[in-house]
Amino acid sequence: MDEAAKKILKLNHDKFLITCDAIKSGIDEGSIRSNVDPVEMTIFLNLVVKGLTELHPDFKKVLEKRGITQHQFFVDAADFIHHMLMKPDKLDTK
Repeated sequence: MDEAAKKILKLNHDKFLITCDAIKSGIDEGSIRSNVDPVEMTIFLNLVVKGLTELHPDFKKVLEKRGITQHQFFVDAADFIHHMLMKPDKLDTK
């Protein structure tokens, strides 16, 4: 394996660990529900991000027909994930 490939693998691993540690910190400080598995959620978030960045053109068309921009869809997806993770008493109820 060449050096560039090794560096990419290391960066991906580091990103995984940082995300997992951030989730653990949120659990420890009480802002993220205690029943969230940090490793499982890190994998889930990586899959969601991959899916959002590789949004199928057919899905983009459906969103456009509904008046939803890709940016708004990203904002809505982030809000959904936020509500999945956070303890109910820590959520903004605007």
